[in-house]
Amino acid sequence: MAIKITDIHDAIHKGAKEADKDYRDWSRGWSLKDSGVEGLLVSRIAKMIYAYQSEEESILLEVPYKKCKEWAGVNPAPGRPVQTFKGTKRVDIALFNGNRRTKYIVEVKRLVTGKIALHDDLNRICKAIERCSKRNDGTMRRAFLALLVTHKKGSEIKTNNIRGWIKEFIGGYDGRVGVKVTRKCWDRSDYGHSSIAIEVRVRSA
Repeated sequence: MAIKITDIHDAIHKGAKEADKDYRDWSRGWSLKDSGVEGLLVSRIAKMIYAYQSEEESILLEVPYKKCKEWAGVNPAPGRPVQTFKGTKRVDIALFNGNRRTKYIVEVKRLVTGKIALHDDLNRICKAIERCSKRNDGTMRRAFLALLVTHKKGSEIKTNNIRGWIKEFIGGYDGRVGVKVTRKCWDRSDYGHSSIAIEVRVRSA
């Protein structure tokens, strides 16, 4: 059975929690945010996604946006994806259907420094889904932004600010895309911190 949107939702939250837990244990308390280790977060989420996929589906990491758009059928590229990629703007995780076409993309961030940085990622995934969705005869169905937010025990995390930045940005698309935001929190009192995984799901309106 092909992977479902709810499966990706679960995979994002499970993968973020596993990456956060593993790194805290390995480092005796350091966070992914402290060390700048985004690759572990990406790989754990990809691992969880893979567990939900059918035998025909596949995943690639660090794929240029240009290639994701081509393989979504907007500018069809023949045959199997090439093994050497060029280009700086890349998707962290790209999910392909049984026909090797892009169906979902996932961007991952271990640190939210402000709304400008967040808007850059939102802009890329919104443009991708707007151009490559079913409405334009493309195969891309959803684009995801996975955020890991960590704070020390006793301090408040400004997740409402993040939600506000997302809504502010999406409003600029005048209804051309839709968005859903979910969050899950877990506490690691042994290391004096809590973490929140925020999933932003974008679709063509």
